[in-house]
Amino acid sequence: MVWAGVSEGGHSDFLVLHGRASTVVNYRDEILAPYVKQYAGAINEEFILMDDNALPHRARLVEEHIEDEGLERRDWPAESLDLNPTEQVWVYLGKQWDLVCSKRWLPVIVLTAFNASGLFGQCACLLIAKKFGKRVLFFSALLMQSASGVATAFSPNFICFAVFRCLAGLAIHGVLIAPSTLAHELNGWKLHSRVSLLCSAARSIGMVLLAGIVLFVGDWPNLALASSIPFLAFFLYSW
Repeated sequence: MVWAGVSEGGHSDFLVLHGRASTVVNYRDEILAPYVKQYAGAINEEFILMDDNALPHRARLVEEHIEDEGLERRDWPAESLDLNPTEQVWVYLGKQWDLVCSKRWLPVIVLTAFNASGLFGQCACLLIAKKFGKRVLFFSALLMQSASGVATAFSPNFICFAVFRCLAGLAIHGVLIAPSTLAHELNGWKLHSRVSLLCSAARSIGMVLLAGIVLFVGDWPNLALASSIPFLAFFLYSW
């Protein structure tokens, strides 16, 4: 992770946290204390700190440190255009199922389980493709991912939410790998570079569209539906 402070009059030095994410402790001890405090003193008394609503930035330890150092902080707008879908998930889960304080680690476990299930799903996808073919792999993975995405929106509790996310993780590589492999096989090696470029461009465009969906869709259940129903409709149309 790379961090830097920017203002109208200049910027701070860049801080690189090699192989580490921003946590409450390193945000306080490695960013606020050595960087923000000195930068604030170098500007003037009119310095106002403005950071976003990332969880490490709003933790109690950070709030206490900022107050003890006498730094003035601007409240980040509650309706700021934060296009990170993951952060919206954490906020929704915290409000819906009271995942705060001693339970704040549970959403992180779900994210870890999602990535781990993707690893096992990739191995399963190879076996399914070898035995039944890539078409069966693609449509079965597409159905599982879209159905689990829709089911996520109606999760009655955190356990169901975690199960549905793991099912989506199992299917994600089947949805991504099978079409790309089929496209390469159908077009041959002469068009390999063009096909790879188009597949990569399609994924990038999809991420941009997802950011647009997040911008206009308010909460996580509606976001899950908006990002899953098109895949379900495509499955019903193609099958």
